[in-house]
Amino acid sequence: MAITSGGVANYNQKFIDLAEHYDQFLANRARKHPNIWFDRIPKGTLTNYEGLVRKTNIFHGGLGEQAGLNNWSAIQVSRKPAGGDPGFDACAYDPKTFTYAVEAIQYTGYRSSWQSEPICINDIRFLHEGREQARLITSFMGYITQSVWENWNREQYAYQAVRNGHAFILTDGGLDYDAQSNRFSYDPYTVDGDDDTVITFPADLKVSSLNWTFFDWWQDYLGDQCPEAAPANSDGLPVFGLMIHKRDFDKLIMGSTDLREDLRYHKASVLFDDYRKFSEFKGWAIIHDQRQMRFKIKSVSGGTVTAKRVLPMREGRVGTIGQVPEANPEYNNAELAVGIVFMKDVIQNLIPTPIGNAGGGMIFGPAPGYNGTFQWINEYDRELNPLKEVGYFFARFEAFPKPLMFSSDAIIFLYRRCPQTWGTDCEVNTLPDNADLTAPVNLAANAVAGDIDGLTIVVTLEKRLQCGVNDAVTLTTGGGGGSPTSYIIAEDSNAPTYKLVAASGTIVAGDFTTTDTITCA
Repeated sequence: MAITSGGVANYNQKFIDLAEHYDQFLANRARKHPNIWFDRIPKGTLTNYEGLVRKTNIFHGGLGEQAGLNNWSAIQVSRKPAGGDPGFDACAYDPKTFTYAVEAIQYTGYRSSWQSEPICINDIRFLHEGREQARLITSFMGYITQSVWENWNREQYAYQAVRNGHAFILTDGGLDYDAQSNRFSYDPYTVDGDDDTVITFPADLKVSSLNWTFFDWWQDYLGDQCPEAAPANSDGLPVFGLMIHKRDFDKLIMGSTDLREDLRYHKASVLFDDYRKFSEFKGWAIIHDQRQMRFKIKSVSGGTVTAKRVLPMREGRVGTIGQVPEANPEYNNAELAVGIVFMKDVIQNLIPTPIGNAGGGMIFGPAPGYNGTFQWINEYDRELNPLKEVGYFFARFEAFPKPLMFSSDAIIFLYRRCPQTWGTDCEVNTLPDNADLTAPVNLAANAVAGDIDGLTIVVTLEKRLQCGVNDAVTLTTGGGGGSPTSYIIAEDSNAPTYKLVAASGTIVAGDFTTTDTITCA
């Protein structure tokens, strides 16, 4: 966006200065906030003047021997044909011919850009601590660049899996690679009519929470299909990356009695530690994705479920300037998430090189690169910026996502998260000598006037109740007295002595006798 007409209302009132040390800010942020999506997807340089649509050829070796020995024959010496004997030539061979495949894949480039609001020097040159504000804003631009590339790499990796039919749904019936019935659809380049990024999947599939049966299957399959794609090896076995939110991994372990028992025997400290501390488990590298893709169901139509993307951050309260970003609670509550089987050699980002001199006298001068480096732009305009007092920071991004050797093997999967919280009772409410939850309990002694204080009464029961503070109870009187019948437990610290409170009415001591009962509502 260039400087536009309309006067000072279009200018950013925040102080900002030239990003002289932008690269240092970006490197510093990457060091303090390491992220696999920023660090582990390789980059390369795109050569200019070779077209917009590029092609890469991926070589796939053929099949070797897998079963039987029918290609083998007994060793013999040569003999001439005689009678019905065809003879034998010991120097002749009948070899099998091996085959191979070459997959030609076309790809093209995409671009994006970010900029600050326009800045007028006359608005900010007298602001308090202007240089300190400039440092903070400039360092924030490093966050913008890192977030753009993290998001691009995650989305491109997922898109490779979708394009190759490997966007699986964890569901009953196994992982069928030859049928597309247990897949979900996703296009990161499009939004629906409500501007939501969405996924779609069949409504008749039950989405499973995480369990290890799926990962055992994939470990065996990928170990045969593309062991070279594993980021690591352990005892000769390939170790692939299981990229999920580690809180979900913790709940996976907590929900499996057998896995929890195995881990406790293996490492006793997990009795008190968080299972999220594991970085490798059962041949998988557990990789934490703080900003994984999460969704909530939006609609069901024609046998298809549509679920919309839930973002991890949102604009919060209004500050002195702008709105303050805050964590989005709906992100934590999202019931669906996409996990990723992380492998190497899936994609490479080819970044174009800016051209300052195209030859033939066409000199364009210095320009910001395409890798997201912010540059201060202060352009002359006779009417809007005659003294060059207004400028803005600008960054552009361009990338050609080149599929690599194992792009067709990339896997992502949709699973059900377990974000629920639930209430529990105090241990005293679950003791074996308590009354049953729905059983009426008689008073142990008659109430007297001193037990009553307005709409509260203190009663002592023959047994402790299974309900507690703020739970509702019901009074049943033998003679149908005049006291209220519905109460809330106000105190239970001396159970089986309880303080009960009614919302209205008049409490009569004579209605609370050993013939009357209290029942958890």
